[in-house]
Amino acid sequence: MHIKAISISNFRAIEHIDVEFADGINVIAGPNAIGKTTIMEAIRISKALLAPRSGQEQTQVLLSLGASSPHMPQRVFLDALARDPKESISIVSSYGIHDDEIDYLKRQQQQIATALVQNQLGQFFGSPAAIIQHLSTEDGRKQIAEAEDAIGEAVSGLAARRECELALTIDPQTQRLSGNDGLAQLLVGALDQRLPPHQSLFSYFPADRAFPSGEQPIQIGSQDTPTQIESHNSQPQLKFTRLKHTIITSLLQGEESSNALHADFDRIFNKLLVGRSVDSIGVRADLGLVSIKIRDEGTGAVFDIDGMSSGEKAVIMTFLLIGRSVARHGLVLFDEPELHLNPAVCRAILGFMVDTYVLPSDIQAILCTHSPEILSSAMDTPNCSLLHLRSPSIINPMRPKDTDELGSALQLLGASELDDLLYRGLLFVEGDDDAEILQAAFPDELARLKVQKLGGRGEIERYIAQLQAAQPQGSELSRTAIIFDHDGRPTSLASSALIRIAQWDRYCIENYLLDADVLTDVLKAADRVGQPVGSIGEMQRRLKRLALQQVNSLAARATYDGYHYPGTGARTSDLNAADIATMADRLFDRLEDAQAVYGQIALSKWKNEYIGKAEAAATDLRKTWATRWRELCNGKLLFTDLQRELQIGLNPRRFKKLVVQEMRIRETDDFCAMRRIVELALKQD
Repeated sequence: MHIKAISISNFRAIEHIDVEFADGINVIAGPNAIGKTTIMEAIRISKALLAPRSGQEQTQVLLSLGASSPHMPQRVFLDALARDPKESISIVSSYGIHDDEIDYLKRQQQQIATALVQNQLGQFFGSPAAIIQHLSTEDGRKQIAEAEDAIGEAVSGLAARRECELALTIDPQTQRLSGNDGLAQLLVGALDQRLPPHQSLFSYFPADRAFPSGEQPIQIGSQDTPTQIESHNSQPQLKFTRLKHTIITSLLQGEESSNALHADFDRIFNKLLVGRSVDSIGVRADLGLVSIKIRDEGTGAVFDIDGMSSGEKAVIMTFLLIGRSVARHGLVLFDEPELHLNPAVCRAILGFMVDTYVLPSDIQAILCTHSPEILSSAMDTPNCSLLHLRSPSIINPMRPKDTDELGSALQLLGASELDDLLYRGLLFVEGDDDAEILQAAFPDELARLKVQKLGGRGEIERYIAQLQAAQPQGSELSRTAIIFDHDGRPTSLASSALIRIAQWDRYCIENYLLDADVLTDVLKAADRVGQPVGSIGEMQRRLKRLALQQVNSLAARATYDGYHYPGTGARTSDLNAADIATMADRLFDRLEDAQAVYGQIALSKWKNEYIGKAEAAATDLRKTWATRWRELCNGKLLFTDLQRELQIGLNPRRFKKLVVQEMRIRETDDFCAMRRIVELALKQD
């Protein structure tokens, strides 16, 4: 029984999406709190309410999702389930049914018909003996005959379609939970109910894996049967307390089961936890405790399984339970399987699952993850499909060929196509400290964005055109934004559907931090300031003086650049020739042009002329900077000069973060000006 597709409306984080699933492994990627787990919860609640395995499954799933209370079982709390509590919840899922499952349903039509009559009489999961008196009456015999006809027709239709639909609707006005097809629901439930307690067609592995510490009481036999059944879906957290239960039960089920258990251990240790093996399974005579001994093949050390790391126990628990409890054609839901695992194991998980469980037992898996290693592996592993959940209403299949051009362009910017899967968007900035300053200033706005430093501006402006051209027609990719430094050079780039361009309206981001009030207070509170600042006025004068010190250098450079002297360095065009003689001619021409210019320069005359021009340029700059120095100076250089002059012992990046955090608390004008630029960069068209 594999799920083919699901349509979800108004359920928790999801507004409305339609998802198609493939056989094999389906990996769902997306930023935090976007709704990945919600998709799995939708599958889980739909199956539990419409085709439960046990009488407790419906109640327990509603309790676990916060939609019910043991003190008020007659009520459903829609605010725990609905995105909009005033609107209906709809979850429509389509399941593919396999040939052997169809054969079972054909053989069991009479028993299923009896269950249908029991349900109609309100005897859910009751004993057939409970309705024996009713079936002895004429009405009972008529009802069972009608039920057998209805079940026969339903099974015949299912055999023709090989697919059935479960549609759950929750009405906010009446609080009524209803399905669309009671017969289909009964047939799906019958497929799961036919299995022994330790097996299931449907198993959910939640993310909150709380591994028990110390010895756990082990109950086997009839007392443990309900716990085994509830651990599959209705109370999946019970799985994580049942590792030793599963092992001991498997040993007691006979030689075949015991051999299969050891084979499962061998597969896990040979492929994932290399260098380990099972040494013995038994009871310690001195303590009377169940003991599973593990051997480290490298050192020969033998230790109890409880002494293994959380990650190792997670691997053993997860894959032993899949191997021992998920039946053929089963469906497994994993939420963040990377928890407790190192990157090397994460990279190997998908291949191991495909080879060990998916192909041999025709198991389907749906897996939500934040792990770059698992996502990267999903792109390269056969029988794996990758789905990108971008928003509460957009989910796209991702194929390797879809990411080639995008990946090439993003790599030039220092990012990757995996970043597009893991974050709501990417924000690139220029300066060395810009990313950390922005994250300190706007922690909420940037919480789900990856903020990354770019390289040189000239190269970046060329790469952006390539990235914009790489957007596939009609694709829905995460937004990429770039905030350029001003540097006295407005960018000519324009925003596109894929990349939004913004530019600081001051020289660089540090120029927004030149707040004398904030700087004075931050430095007064700092422990390591060699030359304390006495007042705000003193800080203001010091900042302006340090800023104006940059004028001479700028004027000198601008004046020299104005001469446009020819250079003598070799250019690519000079060396682009078939023979060295041609290259020599081109280089000589360059030297000859330079000689014609430089040979006419008289040092004393040139120096006096240059000084006059540079000083005039500096005078003009000072007039302009007198009132605009805070936006025109090089803020990065000014912070460096300020730290050196005041002998500030703080790390420069830490110092800037303290300043911007204080600005955020005070909501200063400079902070608001920064925020306007950030909002412009992140604006959704």
